[in-house]
Amino acid sequence: MDIGKYLLMDKGSHEVLEKRVGRLHLRQRLGIETDREAKVFGQGINFFHPENWYSMHSVIRNTLRILQLHGRGKKNALKIETNHNNIYIKNLAGEFEGFRILHISDLHIDMNPEMPDALIRSIGSLDYDLCVMTGDFRARTTGAYESTLTGMAQVCAHISKPIYGVLHCHQLMETVNYGQQYTQRGTEARG
Repeated sequence: MDIGKYLLMDKGSHEVLEKRVGRLHLRQRLGIETDREAKVFGQGINFFHPENWYSMHSVIRNTLRILQLHGRGKKNALKIETNHNNIYIKNLAGEFEGFRILHISDLHIDMNPEMPDALIRSIGSLDYDLCVMTGDFRARTTGAYESTLTGMAQVCAHISKPIYGVLHCHQLMETVNYGQQYTQRGTEARG
């Protein structure tokens, strides 16, 4: 199999990913991503996958505008809430007593250019020991992802503790290295 046809990343990034997740897993993941890239029909539990329809985001956005809900939705998306959950674990090792994890999930950061700044303001005063970011980092399942990388880089630059990332269905394997490039703090990916 010629893995080169699956790659938009440079050879150095490919080698880093191969070391991190293994050659077989990387080939499988990139093959799945390529096969799925623009499919609107087929695969999975559902036959129709509207999230892969190239104009779905425009349809939703314009419908919300007609209903005069688009502006309200954008404002609501920027009202980030912080929830504190105490979890008690019997026989927890002493070094983890009071350990705090910042969990950031489902950012869809490419949907609103104001989202990185809103998130940075939201987490700026929080005290935590490590950060876990779980997908979806972007809204689209296909196409360009540069705005996602830019937004994530802005956010990661303001996170002062180790960051661990978990990919979800909207992330391409090629985006895994953003954590190392921008934070230099060992982002992990489990795809």
